[in-house]
Amino acid sequence: LIFPGPIAYTVGESTEQFIIPPVGMLSIADYLDRNGYKVVVDNLCERMVTNEHFDPGEHIKNLSAKVYAIDLHWCVHSQGAIEIARLCKELHPDAMVILGGLTATVFGEEIIHKCEDIDVVIRGEAEKPFLLLMNALKQNKKLEEAPTLTFRNSEGRVISNPLMQPYADLDEFEFTRLDLIEPKGVIFTKDTPPHWGVPICRGCVYNCVTCGGSAYSNRTYLGRKKPAFRSPKKIAEDIQKLSDQGV
Repeated sequence: LIFPGPIAYTVGESTEQFIIPPVGMLSIADYLDRNGYKVVVDNLCERMVTNEHFDPGEHIKNLSAKVYAIDLHWCVHSQGAIEIARLCKELHPDAMVILGGLTATVFGEEIIHKCEDIDVVIRGEAEKPFLLLMNALKQNKKLEEAPTLTFRNSEGRVISNPLMQPYADLDEFEFTRLDLIEPKGVIFTKDTPPHWGVPICRGCVYNCVTCGGSAYSNRTYLGRKKPAFRSPKKIAEDIQKLSDQGV
């Protein structure tokens, strides 16, 4: 039996487990894809919720990648994200396992201290830092050269590189690459019309304690002191691109 908690009432467009990938994950995937890396956003949450016979361990075992990046945005996913990281490292010990997202950002050093299966936490806004990380791995450079990373060095010491300056312009990023997501049932569900979010900005003018807007910025977790807004032209393009995909 599933007993929905308070967070369940805020995510009626998916399920009580909140199985829609964060829109930022899609912009990271697109940014890496456009720069020559093969990327798939594999929605394990949807696979687990929609198929009672699905075995996440067997599924991960059959994957082949040099890097496994796991989202830990909402704190309610903490146990699941860390368990997926453990499976990735156990089944692919030579691969790099990365956590990112708001919750991973806030608790980055604690995660690296306590979770040996996680190699890197990438903090804050991750499109450009993730690309720099991938380039560093490709060129056999030290992780100290890539910004926003928290990791263990060769001596086992936890290192937190400085944050990259938050982006002032978001128009170079794409948020509609639904072709990078597998599966897509949560978007094209039979119960509701096809749906996806169109981001307007990053950051917030308010200082609520319950969100990662400016409150966390003031605590230096994200480094953003004011919102960055997308242009009306890019928002209109997003709507058109989603419409072309049946959303």
